[in-house]
Amino acid sequence: MRASTASGVGIASAAAHRAYASCADYIVLNEKGNGMEARGLSRPRSAIVHAILLLMGGLLTAYFGMSANGFLVPAVTMLLTAAILWSGCMRRFFSGVLVVNLMSGLLLVLVLAFGAALGDRKLDVSGVALLLNLLGGGPLLGLLAPSILLGLRERQPLDAWFSRHSNRDARWGGQS
Repeated sequence: MRASTASGVGIASAAAHRAYASCADYIVLNEKGNGMEARGLSRPRSAIVHAILLLMGGLLTAYFGMSANGFLVPAVTMLLTAAILWSGCMRRFFSGVLVVNLMSGLLLVLVLAFGAALGDRKLDVSGVALLLNLLGGGPLLGLLAPSILLGLRERQPLDAWFSRHSNRDARWGGQS
């Protein structure tokens, strides 16, 4: 009885180890497309650092959102972008959120600084830019967005990270 319990624990721990290994590894179709193989891909350091910073920024923004509910939307956006960066999927959406955030922040600053010619429309334009910036992750994401976008250039680590996952999605019939 004891031997079967010990072997059962050994089998369970081996199964748990295999499950962890399969979650940590990247599963792709093999070349023939008739089976699956595990190929371990290392996550780039820049993806790890930026994802952690996005997570911390999202949690900090959510904390402020407990007092001012308007900060909950940027918090959710930052947490979503952290998850997307960590997983390496949905590159177009990810870079789109970053570009919307940067462009709306730039528009907001320019309109507030030089928008005297707009007259009464200055507040309307700056309000729309502020809402777009908050929807796109707020000012904290705007601080991280330039370095992330630089990492998404061709032949950079983040580009390779997202490219590997888009190849997998294309093989499975999904969108990148």
